[in-house]
This record gives sequence, structure tokens and C-alpha cells, in this order.
Amino acid sequence: MLIFMKHAKKFLDFKSDSERYHALHYAAGRVYAVSAYMMAWLDGDFGKQGSYDFVTGAEIKEPMPAFDKVIPPVNDGSVYIIVCTSELAKLHTILKGILAMFAKEKNALSVQMTYESTGLIIDMPMPQLQVRYVVVGVMSNFAHGKPKRARVNVKQFADTIGYFVQRGSKMRLYAPLRVSRQSPILFTAERTGAVLTQLHDAMISEA
Repeated sequence: MLIFMKHAKKFLDFKSDSERYHALHYAAGRVYAVSAYMMAWLDGDFGKQGSYDFVTGAEIKEPMPAFDKVIPPVNDGSVYIIVCTSELAKLHTILKGILAMFAKEKNALSVQMTYESTGLIIDMPMPQLQVRYVVVGVMSNFAHGKPKRARVNVKQFADTIGYFVQRGSKMRLYAPLRVSRQSPILFTAERTGAVLTQLHDAMISEA
């Protein structure tokens, strides 16, 4: 719980006018932290039900988001890569390095994710620098032919991976269910998970 609480604020949006994005939500044995772009949850017996302001702890009355509609469903045929903790730490270092190098960049930085049989390829093509990193892991249900692709915000991706690094367990990173619609990316580990929305990429959505 302490690790979740430490990272929960990175999944919230305190600048939003909506109180639901300032709160922790307790429902059906889970606690959620959510914004319009990303979400994380933790399973457990918390003895609470409802929404509570993250800073003050006061209960809020605004309706909870429809979590069951936000979390992408998975099945036996879902494409995902299992990544160990040491590889997650390496990926986190790469993402933080990108953020540091382009700290003065005003536009949101993004990377393209490509799910290949050999691993998950992270690409960031820019005029000043070409970054490519292959995340080593065990790919499951890889569909031969056109690989699944996605595009995500670098900071949000780094914050999500950083949370799982702190959890200290292997993680499953799922490919989007609908590539052309750029559906959200799902991350899961023991008793926890996260969802990250994609940034629009015409090359993906029009494929």
C-alpha cells in the first residue's frame, strides 16, 4: 500500500476541475487513482468504500469513473510481453534519460511501441536524436504478420514503469486490443495494474 500511495499522485490530475481526478476511489476490493489519461489500482482489503480526496482524506460525493469500461479486457489470445524487474529498471532509466535530454521541449514527447516476436521495440525518432531500445522479455501470443503498434506519452510511460519498478515484481505489458483505434495500453502485475491512453498517431490509426 505504501508504494501505491507514493506513486498514486502521478496518476492523478490536480489541475483538473473534476474532483474525481484528485481522489482515491475504493470499490470492490480495489483502490484506484485515475486521471483522464492514466490509471493505476491495487487489490486489497482496505475497509473503505467510496471516493476520498488524496490530500485531505475527505470523502467526496462525485460519481466514480466506470472502471470496468476503462480497463481493457484480456483473454487467452491477448498479446503481451512479460518483463522482469531488472529489465523494467533499464527501461525506466532510458525513459528518464529521454526526458532529461529534452527537458526544455515544449511539446509532449512520445515514443512508438512495436510488439515484435523478439521483444518490445521502443522508438523515438527526432531530428536531433534517434532512440531505439528493445525491451527483452517473453512475448506471448505473438501474431505473425503486421506487428501491433502504439504511441504513448514519454512522461506518463516513465511514471507508469517507475511504479512497477518499485513494486519489484515482473510485469505484463499488453498490446492494444484495437490498433487502428489506438485503444489504451494495459499493464498488470501481482495484485496491481495500470492503464495508459495513447497519443494520436495518424500512421497507426489509418493503418
